[in-house]
Amino acid sequence: MKLKLFSIFALVLVFSLLLTACGAGKSIKITNQGSVNYCELHVSKTGADAYGANVLPSGQTVTPGKEFDIPVTDSGSYDVKVVACDNAGEQVVTVAVP
Repeated sequence: MKLKLFSIFALVLVFSLLLTACGAGKSIKITNQGSVNYCELHVSKTGADAYGANVLPSGQTVTPGKEFDIPVTDSGSYDVKVVACDNAGEQVVTVAVP
């Protein structure tokens, strides 16, 4: 059952990540179009040895239908690890910031 939930979560996540470059600052916009809350968001440059700390403020989640912007300083390729709150698993997606 967990594998099925994780598969659904992963599929929804792939289609719910949106990227935007906002003015002088750049960001990765996470849009939760799924049915589970996101409890953790971790970002690293693609190829890095480790992810950074959870970028969500303590106690905050990204609920279905909501967005969260992750500011980044440089253009390039980033890995975003999204962790679901319901123990359905996590998904890593590589995104490009122009």
